[in-house]
Amino acid sequence: MDDVVSRSKKKAFKFLHRTKDLKNPHKHRAIVCIICDRFIIGTEAIRKLTKGQISLHKKRLSVDTYKEDYETTLKPEVIKQYQINGDDFKGMLLSPQSRKYLDRYAACSVCFSGMQSHMATKRTPPKCSIANGFVIGSFPQEIQSTNKDGERVTRNFDYRELTDILKAMSAPVRPYGAVFAFFGGAQQSIRGTY
Repeated sequence: MDDVVSRSKKKAFKFLHRTKDLKNPHKHRAIVCIICDRFIIGTEAIRKLTKGQISLHKKRLSVDTYKEDYETTLKPEVIKQYQINGDDFKGMLLSPQSRKYLDRYAACSVCFSGMQSHMATKRTPPKCSIANGFVIGSFPQEIQSTNKDGERVTRNFDYRELTDILKAMSAPVRPYGAVFAFFGGAQQSIRGTY
């Protein structure tokens, strides 16, 4: 029994210590996928992509392709939130929160499989990628509006004021939402929109 417990503890410590900040071993930092901007948590495998592997998919992950596919223009502040420093990834929608390991970037298993070299010629971006409609951005600390006299006014927000309800009310897109309607009777089926 002791052997099972000690092996389980070793395994748990291994997964805990993989979040250590490489620059400061006394701090821990979440591991984020460079392609989809999601946390890689628990025992999920951390895959690694090189600059070359990511650059192969430049067209699939670009701001220009996003604009074409979604027929929308992204605001410069939003584009800036998904840019990584350096010329290698200029114009691509990637997560700046992602961890860099020497010459590789952290990626989740789903995005890693969608970033294989034989998929570089595909038109569509990887399923969960930021470039596949998940450009959400973060809530601005400053909002401009027009008051009742027609004057432009700027409102600065303190992060304590920005509740989840306020953010949800002002967001034009509700990501990860599901709406279902039940129709009883002979068919008795559930239909929904995601």
